[in-house]
Amino acid sequence: MTGDRTDGRPAGDDRPGDDPLADWLADYDEALLLGDTLPDDTPEPGDPEQERLRDLLHLLDQALRPSRVAPGPASPLTGETPEDVAGGYPPLGRFVIERELGRGGFGVVYRAYDPEMDRVVALKLPRADALLTPGVRRRFLREARTAARLDHPNLVPVFEAGQVGPICYIASAYCEGPDLGRWLREQPGPLDPRQAARLARVLAEAVAHIHTRGLLHCDLKPGNVLIDPPRSPGGDPVPRLTDFGLARLLEAAPGASITARPMGTPPYMAPELIEARPDAAGPPADVYALGAVLFELLAGRPPHTAGTPWTLMRAVLEVPPRSLRKDRPEIPRDLEAVCLRCLEKRPEVRYGSARDLADDLGRVLAGEPTEARPLGRAHRAARWSARHPARAALIGLGLVTLVLSLGSAIALSRSNARLGRSRAEAQRALEGERHLRYVATIALAQEDARRGRVEVAQQRLGQLVPTPGEADLRDFAWHFLDRRLRADRTVLGVLPGLVEHAAVGARGDVLANTRGVVRRWRLEPVAGGRPRVRELPPPDLGGLYTWAVGPISPDGALAVLNVDDRLLDDLDRWRAVASPPLDVEPKPVPARREALALLDLADGRVELVEVEDLEVAIPGAFSPDGSTLVVSRRDEDRGVPLIESRPVTLASGRRLALVLVREARALIMRPDGRCIATILPGERPTDGSQPREFVIFDALPAGGHRRLPLAEGAFLAASPDPGGPIVTTTDGDLEFRDGDTGEVVRTVSWSGDRVNGLAVSGDGTLLFASDDARRAALIDPGTGTPSRALDGLSGPVSAASFLTGEPGLVLGLGNGQVLLWHPRPLPELPQPRGHADEAWDVAFSNDGRLLASFGGDGLVKLWERRTGTLVKALEGHRGWSSCLAMAPGTRRLASADFDGRVLAWDLDTGRVEREFRGHDARVRDLAFSPDGEILAGGGDLGEVVLWDAATGSERGRLEGDGAKIRGLAFRPDGRVLAVADDVARVRLWDVREGRRLGSFAAGSTTSATSAVTCVSFSPDGRTLAAGDNLGSVILWDAASGRELVRRPLLHAEEVCDVAYSPDGRVLASAGQDGVVTLLDVATGEAHLSLTGHERGVNAVAFSPDGRTLASASHDGSVRLWWAGPGEPFDRARAD
Repeated sequence: MTGDRTDGRPAGDDRPGDDPLADWLADYDEALLLGDTLPDDTPEPGDPEQERLRDLLHLLDQALRPSRVAPGPASPLTGETPEDVAGGYPPLGRFVIERELGRGGFGVVYRAYDPEMDRVVALKLPRADALLTPGVRRRFLREARTAARLDHPNLVPVFEAGQVGPICYIASAYCEGPDLGRWLREQPGPLDPRQAARLARVLAEAVAHIHTRGLLHCDLKPGNVLIDPPRSPGGDPVPRLTDFGLARLLEAAPGASITARPMGTPPYMAPELIEARPDAAGPPADVYALGAVLFELLAGRPPHTAGTPWTLMRAVLEVPPRSLRKDRPEIPRDLEAVCLRCLEKRPEVRYGSARDLADDLGRVLAGEPTEARPLGRAHRAARWSARHPARAALIGLGLVTLVLSLGSAIALSRSNARLGRSRAEAQRALEGERHLRYVATIALAQEDARRGRVEVAQQRLGQLVPTPGEADLRDFAWHFLDRRLRADRTVLGVLPGLVEHAAVGARGDVLANTRGVVRRWRLEPVAGGRPRVRELPPPDLGGLYTWAVGPISPDGALAVLNVDDRLLDDLDRWRAVASPPLDVEPKPVPARREALALLDLADGRVELVEVEDLEVAIPGAFSPDGSTLVVSRRDEDRGVPLIESRPVTLASGRRLALVLVREARALIMRPDGRCIATILPGERPTDGSQPREFVIFDALPAGGHRRLPLAEGAFLAASPDPGGPIVTTTDGDLEFRDGDTGEVVRTVSWSGDRVNGLAVSGDGTLLFASDDARRAALIDPGTGTPSRALDGLSGPVSAASFLTGEPGLVLGLGNGQVLLWHPRPLPELPQPRGHADEAWDVAFSNDGRLLASFGGDGLVKLWERRTGTLVKALEGHRGWSSCLAMAPGTRRLASADFDGRVLAWDLDTGRVEREFRGHDARVRDLAFSPDGEILAGGGDLGEVVLWDAATGSERGRLEGDGAKIRGLAFRPDGRVLAVADDVARVRLWDVREGRRLGSFAAGSTTSATSAVTCVSFSPDGRTLAAGDNLGSVILWDAASGRELVRRPLLHAEEVCDVAYSPDGRVLASAGQDGVVTLLDVATGEAHLSLTGHERGVNAVAFSPDGRTLASASHDGSVRLWWAGPGEPFDRARAD
């Protein structure tokens, strides 16, 4: 469940004692760092540990000093001083070192002269830290001498291996030629495919020779292939393989790093080497490396490339290599198939040996069928027929009759069978593709959110909303992310241009338009959350062009759209004659018919009311009772009255009083029957300006108006409520006017730029304003001060309308987005205050109301989930906290500590009910059986103790082999207990019989630090999940043990806990990298990451309804991740 703590000694308690050896080591260390003479007063010999330490220090002296020896003392190996040595290098035995050739993971390589054999050699000195003990050095020399007995023309021969003092060396032939990587870079272009096949075949034969002698290479790459000149004119260069088997010899040494450093170079490493699987080093790993070299010969690059080793290794594990023929179509299909078979992720699918690979490359060069892509029967028959045409013709004539007679019946039966299989496979493929698309979309939406593209992220999530009859894939991840993204806004949709108008109805209907396009949505309220958005079909207007939407009648039943018939007479031609070039005589604009389209929002029916000279670009206004509709009309003849009314009877029998206002630019109706408008004056100024007038008049009967001047381009907004504010604008000022006289009673300077948009909420408590600088804010009408800025909008506001009866503002933006802005924040679960020290575990009560957490302060804390308040702090543990378990169906909680003390608590009283005895070492995990009758505990004792949960008496033990137990989980039926241990296993036990059923291998059994750290059964018991200390998560089929999913490197550090959601669709994993990762169980892919803890996450747990995820961290914090209110994510919903 948690990270490991190896001892209880306080940090920093490293007081030195009176030790002569320690004093001498300190002097040695100072001399080594300063390059001074080493101390002579070495501790007295005789102690084997001190003798070994002295050898080690000489090795460190050789490794840490500069390769060019500065003037100083004599060499500890030869006794010679640097002044006596030509070239500045001391000799090594009989070898005279001339210069350094290079250094790397193996060690250092020098060019040296062997006077006894009168030859130049490549002298290789392994890393000093890899050969610490005499036993390891003897094994190295024995296996290096085995390599020296290899004899093959394409292997660089090893002359000898030996030891001078504590330093081991290997002397091999010195080759002047470049390595394969450099040779490839020097070529004018890509290699001919046949030449690449020949070179790869030669290397495969050399590797096959190594394998037959019981050695492996384990680091095959272009840098370990030396190139000699061709042995004959016009021939291929001669590749010679070097460093064979040495990487494996070093990695096998006990001195190798305990971090289980992988063997090889990442672009050429087989996946099993990266994952450190058991028995990963074998011939298939070298076959993979040969395939990677062949790929680079053909493509000029390795199969996988990436910016960092981490991403490169992920690519080797998960990404198939790109097809060679996509970039080079001239590469034969057989050669590509051979290369890609070498690069298969699973070792058993590759060639069984390098000899098999060499033979198949030979078949490619000979034009024969290969094992990688064997010829079909028809193809083989065609080749045979080409060689024997006469016999082929006779046989063909004899078979024709038989084929014709049987073909139809066989084809029909097979076709039916294939059709059934194809349908089933197609359905499975579609479901799999839909799951993968779901996971990818969630991940992309989170990335968009991180980059501030909230609207784009919401649109992605909107694509995952199921259509009627479609399965709902949305899980905890979708609902959690959707709630976060909609904290202050909800994207309704995107129009193909600037949003010209937006209208909101009392029943949640929203309409918006641009360039003749109308979109409709309906908002459905959700208690405690943001409204559910449902898009409705657009109205069928028969080809009419929509200029404006709105208003919507007060009862929410009828929407008004201003339309005309210009689309029916070729809109493009009309635009051409209406806006000609300056040197063309304007033509008269054809007469148009304008109408009000009355849309029934219940059934979508449309009724047209034709209105001559209707100002189609200006929305009208309904009276509060819905009986009067006020609209604007043009004054083309300069003789239209200011106000005129006429009755209208609709097809439904509904009667409307239609009031026409001359040249109105904004219209608002109030309950007292008065109308407020801004109009263009009848007499226009000669200077070209367009001032406006403020008008208050009685709508029915029309008259009694009062007119006041306004500034040019002034905007108007007013509340339908008689006592609500009336606001107009002058540049950046807001003018608040008297409801009776229209006079300005207060002016507020809100912006230094021109105000270009206004809206007032229905209750008059909020005013929205926007300006030319793209600022937008909600303003308190009473004080005139902004109460909240609307930040982060992706475009300027072009339309605004408040919701009816609830807070919320519909905004249309210049980029086409239609948003619902939420003035009030979403209710969130308050976060618990956590612990003063590390928080190690969390668990929910069975009713989900309480959350228990266990911290390093020794307290078990009970928190109210909905309020985050501390209910109780339970004291009783003296040792360091470890783990928790909640008893199913009861109000009982169990906790355990590092001292092995296990306590049962009554959640109602907060008292200890009983103590469970018998585990005398650290308890790492606890688990109750599903019926609550058995409590299992395991840890450093190496065995599982089973207690009777009601009495506390011991019922039995499940004895292991001494490995520490890290995690426990009961199968939902209670019969099987999964036990995760420190040696990369998950064992299954029959709890009733105390019998071991089997085990699953979860990681590398060769690494000293490999361990399975946590385990969990899915709610249906069909799958078993585990995490390990290498950051991997694995899922198995619980019945067969078949591995379903392996996600290596999912976390950068140890996985401390895994937990299934109650519906079994999501697996949460807690990592010491401080991240909680959510996996989609159906695909095994990660689709959401939760960050916020400052240190590693020790535990995760889902609430019983699946809508809350709790996590505990090493920083002491306890966090609640809430998907909001709604239906539970449980088994019933999943089924």
